[in-house]
Amino acid sequence: MTPIPSDDGLHPNITDINYHADLESLSSTGAKSLLDCPAKFDYGRRNPSKPKQEYDFGHVTHKLVLGEGADIVIVPFEEWRTNEAKAMRDQAYAEHKIPIKPSQYAIAQQMAAAVLEHPLAAKLLQAPGYSELSGYWHDPLTGVRCRYRPDRLAELPGRIVCVDYKSTKDANPVQFAKASIDYGYIQSDPWYRAGLEANGITDDPAFIFIAQEKTAPYLVSVLQHDPDDVQRGRELNRAAIDLYAHCRDTNHWPGYGDGLHTMRMPGWHAPQHESRMEAITRMSEIATAA
Repeated sequence: MTPIPSDDGLHPNITDINYHADLESLSSTGAKSLLDCPAKFDYGRRNPSKPKQEYDFGHVTHKLVLGEGADIVIVPFEEWRTNEAKAMRDQAYAEHKIPIKPSQYAIAQQMAAAVLEHPLAAKLLQAPGYSELSGYWHDPLTGVRCRYRPDRLAELPGRIVCVDYKSTKDANPVQFAKASIDYGYIQSDPWYRAGLEANGITDDPAFIFIAQEKTAPYLVSVLQHDPDDVQRGRELNRAAIDLYAHCRDTNHWPGYGDGLHTMRMPGWHAPQHESRMEAITRMSEIATAA
């Protein structure tokens, strides 16, 4: 295993385990979690969760599509019910490998083939470049060390493209835009750009998603954020780095506070409430007219 490097820049051969175990730098995922609740962020990084089976399929598709990642173990069972199946699964986890059922592996293989049938996705994935490098830089305003791990850096003529491959339920651009908000992809984009710029790789990186559905026919869409949304993500990242610096320097990672909170419903609630009251009024009129 390659240890976490002390010098900034892009580095190969750092395992997922080592990368995510680093307590001395802030990742894009950590920045999102920190903005939700510093206490939960700090607890989570010091008490990493056990491997989650719901992530295994995504890890396998990443391995097959990008060619990098943990080794895959095809467990010859379609259910985890038997002791033998559980033992093989747990042994794979203990060895930092990815256990997967044969039918799920077959689907992942079909996805890996299907993504290359999309001309733009194939161009990005097959261009010269590097997969799963780990990058580090120091924020010049706070001194916070930040890290990032691009799925793929594609070297296209005149442009370095950071490619983020996502297996997803729905690759429709409208639905994936919603996922970008829900899962914080809107922050990943400017975070990775900032890392590439700080490391001197390029002063004008592109960031592109390849989204692929996990059900046949395994449709693919290639997407990028609107520049205004990139700026919104950049503002969130700035807030996260500043908050991290404060919490680190004070060793105080707050939760939700000790006082009384007044809840304010989301903007969509008021018109929904009005529509519901209109329906109730109509029903009351029907009932009283009977």
